[in-house]
Amino acid sequence: MESFAVSAGSQRKGGATRQRAAGVTDKHVAEDYDSKIRKKRRELAKFITENFWDLPDTYKFGQSRSVIVGLSCLAFLFPAYTLWSVDRPESVLWVVTAALSLVSDYFITGQRKQRWKRALHLLDRWVGAANFLFQFLRLPWFLMAGYRPFCVACCGVVGSFLCKQMSWGVHTFGEYVVWHSVWHFYASAMRGLVVLLDHM
Repeated sequence: MESFAVSAGSQRKGGATRQRAAGVTDKHVAEDYDSKIRKKRRELAKFITENFWDLPDTYKFGQSRSVIVGLSCLAFLFPAYTLWSVDRPESVLWVVTAALSLVSDYFITGQRKQRWKRALHLLDRWVGAANFLFQFLRLPWFLMAGYRPFCVACCGVVGSFLCKQMSWGVHTFGEYVVWHSVWHFYASAMRGLVVLLDHM
């Protein structure tokens, strides 16, 4: 009987020890998770600041210029053309997007030290982000317009976002030219196609 009591006591002690160990482990996991969340928030804040508010004085590819990127900026005129007779305000938005993109990505690419050039770079990014958000918020309207326009619009929004992410994450100028141009051409083609499908 006494040995049974000792055994039961040992089991309780062992269980308590395991619980304490598990408690420490859970605490460490929670702290590690919180630390990762804080790190992600800092990275996001830094990304937003450096890309949409306080641009660094130098660009990682310097003032390297690509004719392909410049031509891809003009692709934004395609949805502007298709929208001109059906949605004049959005058509103007695409014209402004094309103009700012051409100036920022080609004519003054990498030039940020002068205040007015820095402002144009920021304006280009703000208008581009606003245009993307506008397309995203219009997805329910595209659904009402029909199944095909909605599917193409969804592909356009998701694909544009992924292309832009790839463009931001490149390490060489050649990769930048490819993904930035693909982003311009893809977004323009998808939006123009939605207009054509919606009015066929």
